[in-house]
Amino acid sequence: THIACGEQHTVAVTHQGTIASWGAAEFGQLGQGPDVGVDLTHPKVVKGTRNAHYVHAACGSAHTIALTASGQVYSFGQGTFGALGLGDEENRCDPTPVK
Repeated sequence: THIACGEQHTVAVTHQGTIASWGAAEFGQLGQGPDVGVDLTHPKVVKGTRNAHYVHAACGSAHTIALTASGQVYSFGQGTFGALGLGDEENRCDPTPVK
């Protein structure tokens, strides 16, 4: 397993290869989708991470970057200054592949 912390959120890569997240949800940095709406006070598995085997995650102040065993990078959270690597400055609340 692996744990990473942002300014107000935490993510953990589980031994099953999923990602669990908790903490502040303001910019989508938890990857829990647009309906989470509130901060999470306990770990919750990120939807859609059951289909990919994640091996590592890193957090910025309000964004998360995750790497799968196959080498695919996903990002979610605050996109200011292009932090998500997606070619824009939009926030993402779901894991989005970086191309």
